[in-house]
Amino acid sequence: MLLRRPLLRTTPLISAAFDDPREFQDSCAASGFLSGRSSSIYRIKTMNRSKDGLSRKPLILFLIGIMMFAGPLGNVLLGKGMKQVGRLWVWPPPKLITTGIKIFGTGSIWLGIASLMIFMVAYMLVLSLADYSYVQPVSSFAYGVVALLGHVMLGEYVSWLRCAGIAVISMGVFIVSRTNPQTTEHF
Repeated sequence: MLLRRPLLRTTPLISAAFDDPREFQDSCAASGFLSGRSSSIYRIKTMNRSKDGLSRKPLILFLIGIMMFAGPLGNVLLGKGMKQVGRLWVWPPPKLITTGIKIFGTGSIWLGIASLMIFMVAYMLVLSLADYSYVQPVSSFAYGVVALLGHVMLGEYVSWLRCAGIAVISMGVFIVSRTNPQTTEHF
């Protein structure tokens, strides 16, 4: 007899044993575990899977990879473009128009804007697939990419103290990346 109760999440330990919630339910029902009013059917491993049963984690990591490269690249290109423009005047108003023409006439600015648009699309897509509490820490690896691109593209000096800080951030990113990217149900 199949018991119908609300679906709840279980621990990763239990979820590793069963790919389908019905397998878990059948196993528990056969052993007598699901008996009485307090029984529940557990939802196992389905939150991290798409409708066709494939894991979402590779797609999530791919999108985060795009975010980690496109965001810093866009910011570095904007910085490079603004350094090419030089000193800007915002007053009097005729100088403001000249300033706008100088800024938007620079190729690096347009490449930076395009890169940041790619970042934003990837960011919105990954937030539709994973929890914010997973996405934001994992995407923090981009700080290392910023330092690398700043050194390579802008010729900035990156001190050993900054490198040590980036290493600490990277260790935290590694720890967070080992967790489940989605812990809530998306309706």
